[in-house]
Amino acid sequence: MTHSRPDIEGTERTCGLFLNTLPLRVDAEQATWFDVVDRVLERERESHPHRRVPLAVIQEDLGRTSLVDTLFNFIHFRQLGEVFRTPGIASRGFAVREETNFSLVVNAMVDPVDEGIRLRTDFSGQSFTPAQARLYTDTYVRILRRLAEEPDGAVDFGFLAPDPAPLRTGRPPVNVVRAFEERARRAPGAQAVVSEDVTWTYEELNAVATRFAAGLLASGARPGDRVGLAMGRTAGTVAALLGTRRRGARRCRWTPPIRWTGCAP
Repeated sequence: MTHSRPDIEGTERTCGLFLNTLPLRVDAEQATWFDVVDRVLERERESHPHRRVPLAVIQEDLGRTSLVDTLFNFIHFRQLGEVFRTPGIASRGFAVREETNFSLVVNAMVDPVDEGIRLRTDFSGQSFTPAQARLYTDTYVRILRRLAEEPDGAVDFGFLAPDPAPLRTGRPPVNVVRAFEERARRAPGAQAVVSEDVTWTYEELNAVATRFAAGLLASGARPGDRVGLAMGRTAGTVAALLGTRRRGARRCRWTPPIRWTGCAP
C-alpha cells in the first residue's frame, strides 16, 4: 500500500483517498535476514516512480482480474504525535472496521505517542480457517522476532519446525530405507503399496523412489535439506517419502489446503 498524493504545494489540504496498491515481486533467496530486508527495500524504491499507476490498470494490461491477494500496509501518522503531546489533548482510542478483497492483510501501525509498532492481520474466511489464521500469524511473528534478534544470521526456516516427538518404544530405531531395501531384495515381486488406482510391488516402488531421489539430486537437494511434500495419501507419496529419505533430506509435511505442519528429524 502506498500514497499517491501529488507532490505539489497545497495538496496536503486536498481531501481524498490518495492510496494505491503497488504489487512487488520479491524473492527470499538471500544470504542473511538483513539482506532480505535490504532487497525488499530496494524493490520498493524501484517501484516508487510507478506508485500512481492504479492496480486495476496493471491487472487490465496483464489480462488478469486479480494480480495479488496479500497486502502489507505500514501506517505512521507522525503528525498525531505532536497533537497528542499538546497539554489537555489525549487519544480516547479508536475502532477500525474495514472490508477488503485480499485474502491476507497485514497492517503495521506505529503508535503516534510511544512509537511502538502494533501488528494487525486480517484473513479472508473463504481462504483461511481460524486455525490457519492463527498459524500464519504465529509464524509471521516468530520470523519477525528472528529477523530482529539475528539480522546477520543465515536465512533458514528450520527454527519453525516443532521438536520431534519422543520415541514411544524402548526398541532401537529402525532405518526405514535399509529395511525397505532389504525387503525389496528378498521379495521384489511382493505387493508393497495398494491404492485405489495402482498396485506396486517392492521392485516397482523401489524404481519410483530411486527416480525421485535422482530428481532431488538433479535439483540440487543436499543431505539435511528440507523437502516439502504437498501430496495426498497416494502410492506416489510413499515413493516420495522413500526417495527423500534415500537422498538424506528431511521431508516436511504439507496438508491440503496447503498448510505447513512440520518436518521430520
